[in-house]
This record gives sequence, C-alpha cells and structure tokens, in this order.
Amino acid sequence: MVKRGIGIDVNTDYVCAVQIAQYEEHFQIEKVFRGQTRRASDSLSGKLENLLSQEGFDRNAAIAASLPAGNVFFHTAKAESAQIEKLPRLDKSLFKYKFPLEPEDTIVQACSYQQEKDNNYSVLLAATSRKKLYEILNDFTKARVEPQLVDAPTFGIYSTVAVNHPEINTEQAVIIYLDKGHIILIAVSKGEVKFVRNIPLSLGSDDSVDSVEQESADQLVKEIKATHRKAFSGEAGENTRLYLTNNKPYTDELKRQLEDNLNSQVNIINPFAKIKVCPECKDAQNIQIAEGLALRQLSTEASDGVNFLRAENLNDEAPAKFKKDLTVCGLLILAIGIMALIGLFVKKSVLESQYNQLEAETKQVFRNTLPEETKLVAPLVQLEQNLKSLRKDYLLLTEGGFNLSPMKSLHIISTSIPPDTNIKINDMLITADSIRITGTAESFESVYTWKDILQQMPEFSNVRVNNNSMDTENESVYFTILASSVSQE
Repeated sequence: MVKRGIGIDVNTDYVCAVQIAQYEEHFQIEKVFRGQTRRASDSLSGKLENLLSQEGFDRNAAIAASLPAGNVFFHTAKAESAQIEKLPRLDKSLFKYKFPLEPEDTIVQACSYQQEKDNNYSVLLAATSRKKLYEILNDFTKARVEPQLVDAPTFGIYSTVAVNHPEINTEQAVIIYLDKGHIILIAVSKGEVKFVRNIPLSLGSDDSVDSVEQESADQLVKEIKATHRKAFSGEAGENTRLYLTNNKPYTDELKRQLEDNLNSQVNIINPFAKIKVCPECKDAQNIQIAEGLALRQLSTEASDGVNFLRAENLNDEAPAKFKKDLTVCGLLILAIGIMALIGLFVKKSVLESQYNQLEAETKQVFRNTLPEETKLVAPLVQLEQNLKSLRKDYLLLTEGGFNLSPMKSLHIISTSIPPDTNIKINDMLITADSIRITGTAESFESVYTWKDILQQMPEFSNVRVNNNSMDTENESVYFTILASSVSQE
C-alpha cells in the first residue's frame, strides 16, 4: 500500500508544496508546486486550494505545514531534573520574557533537551505567535486543507538532510539554509538538534550574483563561527562538517569561501540523494523545507521537530465538550428570554407613563437652562451640543487641545519607570491623543513590566509595545511603546 505525505512551506512571499509517496523500499517525489504570494491578489488560501483542485495533490495525504522563518523564535534554557520530568508540559519560568512576543500571545514547545555536567539540562525551546498561527490556520480552513502538523521550517530542512545524508546522525555538523531573506543555522550533534538561529539576511539592492556571493559569504562566516562557539563551545574546524543548501547560482562559490575561511568540509545538500523523483520535478529548486515536512509524515528518520498544534492542546475532547457546553448555554438563554419577555409585558404600561413624565421634565429643564434658545426640537441633543462646545473652549484655554497636558505626560512617564529596570528613554513624541516612547532596556521583561504599569494608569486607554528587538552585541533591548491617552470629551 502506497502512503503519501504533503509538505507545505509557507513563506512571507511564496508557498512551496511537495508530495512524496512511500513505497516498500523507497520514497519518490511525485509533485512539486511553487507560487508567489507577495501581491495582494495572490492569497495564500487561493494557492492552497489550487493544490487539490488544479495541481492534482492527493486529498487523502497527511499534510504538514511550516510557519514563516521570521515568525518562529528559538531559545536555549537551563532546566532542573524536576522540570524535565514534566515535559512536554512546560514550566513558564523557562521561557517567560525570553522571546520578542507578548507573553499571553506566546506559544512554546520543547524541541530537545540534553544533560549537562552539573546534572541539569539544556532545553531547546521554539516559540511563535498565537495570532500568527491562527491567521495561517484560517487560510488553510478557507482552502479546506487540514494540516495535521504545523512545524518550524528549521525541522523541515533538518529532515531533508537526515534522510538524504544519514551520516549526519553520527557526527557534529552545522546545516546552513540560505534564502534571499534570511539564514537558518542548525547545530546538530549525533542526530540531535542542539542550537538554532534564524538570522535576517541583508543583501544589497542589486541582486547580482557577485553581490550575493560576497555579502552572503562574509556574513555566513561570521554567523557560523558564533553559532559553533555557542553550540559546541569551540571554534569550527575539521571535526565539524557543514551542510549547505543548493541555492544556485552561487552555491559553488560559497562552498569554496566557507572551506577556505572555516577549515571545515562543506557538503552541498542533495534533496534527491536517497529519494527518487519524477521527471517533471527533477529541476525543482529550494524545496528542502517542503520536502522535509512531507518526510516528517512518512519517515521515522525525519520525526524530530515540533508541532505547534499539539502545543496549543487541541485535543479530540475539546469539540465534544464545546457542543455540550453550547447546549447548556442555549437552554439557559432560552429560559432567560422567556422570563424577560413576560417582564416586558408587565412593565409596558408603567414605562409608558414614566416616559411621558420624563419628557415633560426634560423640556422644563431645557427651558430653565437655556432660556435664550427659542427652538425646542431635541432637548437632550441640544444640551449635549452646548456642553461639548463649552468643554472644547475650556480645553483650548487650559491644555491647548491635549487629552493630557505635556507637562503632566512627562511627569507620569518619568515617575512610572520601575527603579530597578535600568530603562533609558531616547525619544518621546507627545500628540493630542497619544504618546510614543523609544528607548533601551536590559531585557524584554523590563519593557513588558513597564508597559503593564502604564496600562493600569487611568490616564491611558491602550498601551502596546512595537518594534521590540535585541542588540546581540551590547545585549540591549530596543523598544517602542505607544500609549493612547483617555479622551476628555
């Protein structure tokens, strides 16, 4: 019996899908699809729907998808034996404020863990945004495509290498995935992923081959050395093999420069080394992520990775419990509606008489308050308009049109900074209804602690953190906080 798996690499500007069939003695790539999604007219849901309706992908195949590389973050945490015993249920102290995400929006799953010399453990954690996960799942739902697994692109790449280059399971290696927008570095030791880095790749505006070769090589050498020191506590050399994705036309030149600068053997990843491929797909490029995701559904050698659906605890009992709760709520709402309807009929006559009395009193108050108004059309509306006019005149004379006066805003911001957070404000912009603050802090925790303090103040209606990033050189967090002041109208 032939078993099939589909891997879908979801990127910010393209989607790539690969269908692999598993026979008794081999795997075979049957279909490859790649489409652009950078334009507004190229919707992800439309591309996914075309896979089944026009491209002929198997509707019964198991489907695995990946999130864009820029939406998945990794962190290596230290854990005690008691915390490891509770895996995969994670202790929040392992990852709180360790990722550039709002804590309540963070989904975290453990990728792997290794015991260290002090009998404690090093745990590799992967995190993504709950909001981003739901956005992509919504596109899959619109296309009537149901993935059984949502992974990081990191493990799609690793699965492709593990199946096509099985020698990686017995050695120390660094896998290098180079795309136009980013670099992914995966440190592997005897088949175990130890350390992962997602690095934005900043190339020049001229996408010439020479520019890509030189800038990519210079940045790669620097990042590989840093990754190797972090993962293996030493410099790259003959004991470490490098695996480089085959991204033509500059792969050969990159291979030469990496070998010259790092003194390590560089292997070009061949996604077809152990897998047969149909004639129509043999020239496919940059399919490593999608191929690895499909293999994750078929091969035990490619089983390592994460599943953010499992991290969300979407178990089979949830739908049944939801239906039961929905039925109970429906009955309660029906009973409340009947009682409310009876009460309305009973009170109808009383409310009518009260309304007539209230209308007469309102007109009398209007005449007493605004005797100069000769026309009586809608007393309450006319009173409200006069009050708004008076308020605007008052604000113009006292606070210059600001919801919060500039001096009061400066006082609130300066006195609300926690004394032990070492937050430094670089710039502050005060407008009529908002305040924008930019600065630096020692950690993400400091930023979100201050944000929570500001949110609790009655002067602000909404406080949020934008453009939160870490400077790896001086270990400082750059942040922008936007605070909307409460309207005084």
